[in-house]
Amino acid sequence: MSAQKKKRRGCFWHLLSYGAAGMFYAGLGTVSFLAALYGLASGGEEVPLPDVRGKLRAEAEAALPDGLALKVIEEACTYPAGTIVSQNEPPGKKVKLPHQLEVLVSKGGDQRPVPDLINLPLDYAREQLARDGLRAGTVQEVERAESPVLDGAVLESHPSAGTMLPVGGAVDLIVRREARPQITQIPNLINQRIGDIESISSKLGVKVERIDKRFDSDHAPGTIIEQYPAPGTPITEGMMLRLVVAEGADGAAPQERGGDAGATRTVPLYFVVPPGVGSYEVRVALNDATGEHEVYRDNCEPGRRLLINLTVSGRGYAYIYVAGDLNRVVPL
Repeated sequence: MSAQKKKRRGCFWHLLSYGAAGMFYAGLGTVSFLAALYGLASGGEEVPLPDVRGKLRAEAEAALPDGLALKVIEEACTYPAGTIVSQNEPPGKKVKLPHQLEVLVSKGGDQRPVPDLINLPLDYAREQLARDGLRAGTVQEVERAESPVLDGAVLESHPSAGTMLPVGGAVDLIVRREARPQITQIPNLINQRIGDIESISSKLGVKVERIDKRFDSDHAPGTIIEQYPAPGTPITEGMMLRLVVAEGADGAAPQERGGDAGATRTVPLYFVVPPGVGSYEVRVALNDATGEHEVYRDNCEPGRRLLINLTVSGRGYAYIYVAGDLNRVVPL
């Protein structure tokens, strides 16, 4: 064999051996790469999913472990904006990191500000909340001896005025009750008007069991002439009062509620001008034992709160007119 042929054959075998070695190492590299990918896919840390429902998005994201992220879908609803409404996988489910948890987040909905309810009587506060698309939540009574807030009116609201709530949201109310001295004995009720007995028994913490009537020329009709238990008797739980009331010679029954027709008293009248555009003429007419007469007239902006102290003789009614139309009749 010539030297040239031997040289060509040697080169061929060298090339063949280098090619085989290259293919071997390339295959080995591919296997190593695939093994590394498999290890990354199957060997991640396993963690339980947290319960993020009801939390604000920012608060929930701050508490997530590394490798766990939120996939957010936003939707308008009545929950406050940014609140997580639901999640697509249940809390406690174990997942391998990295992982995305899909959540539904509220974009907020129709919201209303809490109105100023301070010094409004409880019934009027409830009406105001209803007009504003909200509702009264829990109502708590608190005794206050001295306060610019009227007895039976709202002392505090939670949340406070101006806070935005979704339509139908609840506002908790604290109502003032005047601190009343504790009465431990039955007082002398003789010569008291029977029309006042309801408020008297409420202050005493006792109930009236029976009221009898008897002609008595020495006492005005409708006044108490006998009482059981007697004055000075210690008040006990469940105690009941029995009273005897004077009646006239004609046998006319005394008025047991509301006093007699000539009794004069001061009654506060509360009214909130209804919503609208511009101002309204608001007029209040009082009808009592002295007849019917106008007691208030003014142009009022919508939402204005009126407090009118009426002097009422006997039983009566207040007629409230707004823009010339009868809006409400209030028994007094």
